[in-house]
Amino acid sequence: MHFFKAGLAFNYIDLDNNRYAYWPAQDYFSAYEYNFEVQPYSFGAYVQDQITFEGMVANIGIRMDHFSNGDLRWPTGAPFNTVAFGPTTPPEDWLQILENGGSVIWDRWNAVDAELRAAGEPGLLQPTKSWTVFSPRFGVSFPVTVRSKFYFNYGHYRQMPAFSELYFYNCRWDKQGTYNLGNPNMPPIKTIQYELGVDYNLLDEYLIHIAGYYKDVSGESRGITINDNSGLLSYPFRANDRYRDVEGVELTISKNAGNWLTGWINMKYSYKSSGNTGRQLISENPATNEAETAFFNDDPDRPQAVPSINANVNLRTPDKWGYFLGGWNFSALPMWELGEIITETDIENPRNLAGFIKEFRWPDFWMINMKISKTFDLSLMKATFFVDIKNLFNRKVFFYNDAFSSDTDRLSYFKSLHLPNYKDSYYDAIRDETTGEYLYPGYVYTQEVTNPWSGETYQQGDVVKGEDKIGDLRSGDKLHINDPDNDIFTYGNPREIWLGIKFDF
Repeated sequence: MHFFKAGLAFNYIDLDNNRYAYWPAQDYFSAYEYNFEVQPYSFGAYVQDQITFEGMVANIGIRMDHFSNGDLRWPTGAPFNTVAFGPTTPPEDWLQILENGGSVIWDRWNAVDAELRAAGEPGLLQPTKSWTVFSPRFGVSFPVTVRSKFYFNYGHYRQMPAFSELYFYNCRWDKQGTYNLGNPNMPPIKTIQYELGVDYNLLDEYLIHIAGYYKDVSGESRGITINDNSGLLSYPFRANDRYRDVEGVELTISKNAGNWLTGWINMKYSYKSSGNTGRQLISENPATNEAETAFFNDDPDRPQAVPSINANVNLRTPDKWGYFLGGWNFSALPMWELGEIITETDIENPRNLAGFIKEFRWPDFWMINMKISKTFDLSLMKATFFVDIKNLFNRKVFFYNDAFSSDTDRLSYFKSLHLPNYKDSYYDAIRDETTGEYLYPGYVYTQEVTNPWSGETYQQGDVVKGEDKIGDLRSGDKLHINDPDNDIFTYGNPREIWLGIKFDF
């Protein structure tokens, strides 16, 4: 009736990041550095009991996790110190320091820390926190009919924020100084998950899975601006007051048995909302800290629900075809997701009219991956040859969340498009009418032309041809489109082909 399990895990990571960049200018130089060395580690332990009683199965367990940054000290003791975080002139041998694996920024932080402590003040570099958390888990399932079962799962899950959020910093010596500062004191992200579902066995060949789920995620990282009284300092510091809610339903049909064809298809309809809480500004001025604008008071972002489809179709050649032709697996993994609705007010509702709803969507995401594998029995071992192909057809995937450098850049892109929606005069506020090439198809535009011989002026007209879609970028026949500024991040997921072989003894 009871099946007890327990386990331990230990992870130790050595991050030695030595990166810098610089370029010469006329009267000054500009340099960045991203140097740090940290040794975070984590320890985990769990215990679980699986209880079986008359067809009912219950899993009850708890997990303990301990996260530590080792003996790391971080510059959190004097956030308004302009010497530590403001613009600076580095020593003359700055390049030699960097080439030898040193850090100009950390040398400065250590010097400021020593000066503050010598003056009897708290130091700049403070010890970082460690965290010990407990996560309960519970699940139960029991048969409803001879072909179906009902189940319910509940659990807490904890994980540390990304290392880039914990230890990242960005300093440019000759201008603003500190541009970003990570925060290794952030506690683990907490996820509370609920799942309720039914499984049904159809014809002893197909498994139909229907489930509803809800995830409450809290403690994700975001930026919080730090300002001093002089106006020399203004940099984002990482805080952990961001939250997300994810809820949805899914249907999965699986075929796990078959001589030729197996696989599954998953159809999901999910809804996500997110927002920030707490402070969005920390100022050296106490009055500013008490102002309403120093806190997040916005409603959570509530985009519309998004449907998606994922599948895995596996074709296997029969073993009777022989040693070389039999046992080949060909798996296709198509995926599709409806494009997100654009929520920028200046695009979908430029006049900010109450009750006005106009749906603009980013392009749908779809891609097909493929995997080919074959296992050869070599008597003393088994060798599996495989080919993994990501984005089989090398479709260009528009990374619209990363491609634009600013809201202005995004708006400039939309102004340049020929969109059918722009026929509505409501969008006069954002449609660029400087020349006919920027107008929607069918638009008759006129411009004043002066005859160079007679000096006479008259109106000349033309009709705009062609039509664009959101997601189109500049090409030979679309030279009018103003592409995003972050061109290296415009497209993602290029085709990748990986060849490999795995040996099992």
